[in-house]
Amino acid sequence: MFLSGRELVHVTIHDPYALTDSANSEKLEGFLQLLHEIVPTLTEDLVAIRYRSDMALPSRNEENKFKHRHPQIRHVAKAAHTGDFHDRRIEFHLIKPPAPGKTLKTRKGAAAMPARENEIIVVDVSGGIGRLMDQRLECRLYRYPVV
Repeated sequence: MFLSGRELVHVTIHDPYALTDSANSEKLEGFLQLLHEIVPTLTEDLVAIRYRSDMALPSRNEENKFKHRHPQIRHVAKAAHTGDFHDRRIEFHLIKPPAPGKTLKTRKGAAAMPARENEIIVVDVSGGIGRLMDQRLECRLYRYPVV
């Protein structure tokens, strides 16, 4: 519900295990489809996925297959040996709807479009996209605005 009435500018999915195997990438695709059903204006060029790339052949193959199926999604691979990357979250970059009754005036006194306000909402995904999309498994979501 927190997405209703807001314009989605960009979404970034941070999940180190999103592309480790076919099961995880299929669940990621299911999540993207679900997100598209909630926000029909969502296109793949508005999505970025940040994941761990450990250079193991199976995960590299899956990574390449996913990139081929979704060429418009921005992929941000982080090498496994370059520091800590464990937390899983989704960042929604939004534009808030204008507040009712607030209209700005131009210098000539005419009504102008209200200023659009950017907003970032983060959803921590305790078990990652794989657990979130598997109804048999537990996964908690924690939503909070970035101020």
